Amino acid sequence: MYCQVFKGSRKQDHYIYLPAGYDTSELPTSLLAMLGELLPVVELELTPERELANADTAEVIAQLSKRGFYLQMPPGDKKRLPP
Repeated sequence: MYCQVFKGSRKQDHYIYLPAGYDTSELPTSLLAMLGELLPVVELELTPERELANADTAEVIAQLSKRGFYLQMPPGDKKRLPP
């Protein structure tokens, strides 16, 4: 699965993974408000064998398939995820 990774302009160390070609305007408005402007970081191919530095690859792939996005946040911020 090819995906794009963006960082938010308002939240340091918050990254959102999206399927390649995903229209960011389709993200929940609460998520866009929290992150601010989405700045592209990298495009990559996700496979079960690929290791990511700060995320579980299998969970990223599952969330991309289920929700359409995966939000990577610093460990202490996971309680503040908007619905």
